[in-house]
Amino acid sequence: MRKLLLLPTLVSPLLAGCGGGGADDDTPPPDGYVRIEGTVLDASGAAVADAQARLPSTLGTWTAATDASGRFRLEARASDFANVNPVMLQVVRDGYRPLPVYFAGLNAGVTYQVPAGGAQTLQKLSASEYIPKNSLGLWHVGNDYYGGEANSQLQTKTAGTGLVFTVTPWTPELKAAHKSATVEFVARGVQTIKCPGTQFGLAAGDFLSVPPLGDSDPTGGFSKYRFSIDVQGVAAGRELLFFVRSGSCIGTSAGDIDDFEFSNVVVTFGP
Repeated sequence: MRKLLLLPTLVSPLLAGCGGGGADDDTPPPDGYVRIEGTVLDASGAAVADAQARLPSTLGTWTAATDASGRFRLEARASDFANVNPVMLQVVRDGYRPLPVYFAGLNAGVTYQVPAGGAQTLQKLSASEYIPKNSLGLWHVGNDYYGGEANSQLQTKTAGTGLVFTVTPWTPELKAAHKSATVEFVARGVQTIKCPGTQFGLAAGDFLSVPPLGDSDPTGGFSKYRFSIDVQGVAAGRELLFFVRSGSCIGTSAGDIDDFEFSNVVVTFGP
């Protein structure tokens, strides 16, 4: 399996403008900005062009593409990430699993290097793995009615109280080859015990599966989630969907529903 390896090196801003790799530069970031640098290589050590480094905020997404040397430099307004800890950077490329990189806050005037090591790799998707359509990014679900809890340190603005993404048509060929689906993602701020209506699951027509999930890291960090379900009950030809719903919270003011963020959704079909 081919892998992409991230090594420390060089990104350029792309909220208001487009940027890719650049020459080595020891100058500090512009006033009020933070810089993140890195290089994307494959397992053979060859540079990978056109990988994307994405840093979402409540005002938009700062983005940079790797150049022909695999290098990127991203500069973003530090105030966009005030009081957010950790901050997620996502590295993506077509045909590969998304890679989250976490920072314990981002401070103006500081240059951060994407860490190297075996864990920092982009893994190629297998034939049985699917990223739900248009799901790349960091998604905030809820109504922004919260305060004083770990999940008040969210990085992006809300996209509403529920989201649905198409995974793939459940073709007769897929149904003949697979009977289960495993869903993986990361999330923070999830409070399924306090807010029991909060749900993550797969759906297709009248088929619906909502496995039990626990609360995420109470300190505000991202937790990994994974669940498997039997999808043989889905009729061939249906669209298989990944859905997320934010539920009302017990013991709180009327209208208070769970606010949380999730990312890096991958659905894998198995035997």
